[in-house]
Amino acid sequence: MFRSHWGRMSLAALAATASLGAVAVTGLAGSASATTLKIKCATLSGTLSTTATVSGCSGNTGGASQPIAITSLLGGGTITWVNGKTTTISAPTISSGTLCPVGDTDDIAKGTVSADTTHSVTVGSAYKIEVCLDGNDNLSFPAHKANGKPYKGKI
Repeated sequence: MFRSHWGRMSLAALAATASLGAVAVTGLAGSASATTLKIKCATLSGTLSTTATVSGCSGNTGGASQPIAITSLLGGGTITWVNGKTTTISAPTISSGTLCPVGDTDDIAKGTVSADTTHSVTVGSAYKIEVCLDGNDNLSFPAHKANGKPYKGKI
């Protein structure tokens, strides 16, 4: 986990940002067709010791998050999007990832969405985000999935 499972702070909680996003949010709508709703974000930026932002986001987000304090997501927290809407996530469970560059800390954060005002994800749906942390504490998403396609975080 981030710096040996969050030796300093919980990067995975950030990853949950929707964390930071964390970030794509995937859920099932309450309709009979069970439509999958998603918020996907292309970029995670920031540092472990300050704030992080996700951008290139789909859904009713305005395209990005406002800066997210990493410490506020350690036990779960709220992502405020640039359009003022919010998505609240549970505290993440953390496992090791495989997509970050060699030498980076590579963690996967998983949890659930506990509240949402974007109407772009269903409350109770799962989020999963892989987060890279380099030696200078810079945060990012992996560049590519294992299949070579661009990585996008999912809340």
